[in-house]
Amino acid sequence: MSELKFPKGCKRIAVCMYGQYRTGDYLVPYFIEFFKNKYNVQVDFFCSSKETRSYLNSPHERNNNTDNVQQVWNKKDLTEKLQNSKLQPKAVNVISQEEEEDLFHGWMKLFNGIADSIKLKVTHELKNNFTYDLVFVCRYDVVTAPMHLVDRIIRWYDNITKLQYKNVFGDSLTNFVVAEHIQHDDLIYQSVPGIQDLFFYGSNESINLLMNEIIRALTHYLNQDNEGLLVHDSLVMFDGHAGLDFMFRKNNTGVSGCFPVFEGEESVFKGQTETWMEPDRVFITVVREFFDLSLDPTKIESVQAHADQWVDDK
Repeated sequence: MSELKFPKGCKRIAVCMYGQYRTGDYLVPYFIEFFKNKYNVQVDFFCSSKETRSYLNSPHERNNNTDNVQQVWNKKDLTEKLQNSKLQPKAVNVISQEEEEDLFHGWMKLFNGIADSIKLKVTHELKNNFTYDLVFVCRYDVVTAPMHLVDRIIRWYDNITKLQYKNVFGDSLTNFVVAEHIQHDDLIYQSVPGIQDLFFYGSNESINLLMNEIIRALTHYLNQDNEGLLVHDSLVMFDGHAGLDFMFRKNNTGVSGCFPVFEGEESVFKGQTETWMEPDRVFITVVREFFDLSLDPTKIESVQAHADQWVDDK
């Protein structure tokens, strides 16, 4: 019998929320229910958001000329909203437009939001002299199914053996991240793997290393003349998905490349998840402000309805 990979088990989970607030009000009750667990694992939220609102990839918003509406939140108002949220976040920060005005690539703003949310977690850990076991990173406008996923993840973490871990993440890689791979249709990017940024989770150290790499990359580009980008750092050639994959692997983090499927109580990594919704698979969808927000996002049929709307608005 192989030894357990994490013999101390999962005691603490951090949830790093990032990006524009968008449908945050609608999904707060969902996030509370989603991260409840039967193992009494402590779950803490860390909320980073932005003053801006934009939907650059939404045909609906482009047609209405509302795809790039800037500054819809007052920083003080949104900060207070997040601080008073039922998520009861341990720390909150709202990134102003001025703070991101020099971030000239789209991926820079994406990564800056991710790093900011992780930084809130790290600061809390240092102040309180402890670390989290698992860290989830997700946006405010995303629903993940099934609702029992966190229970399954905790069970997997508590019971996975060193041999099982090796088969998924590699023999010598201590840090791991569980995420879905994306393959581009564009010929330029077809050979470049990418990671879905909407929702992923991993070991505490792997998420911390991601934050460090983002800060390094942003500092590097902000400190150069912006005329020519150095070829040794291929991150700039890729979008946010490929950039995430690049940064995780650069730090020797084992990447699953898919979410687990469920066989009874077990979580099994069988390969890339399907694009359609099945009860034994992890499924993610974006929820936009003009979707049907009368639906209960904790219900599987509501997730499917939102997914159908998202397919028509990408």
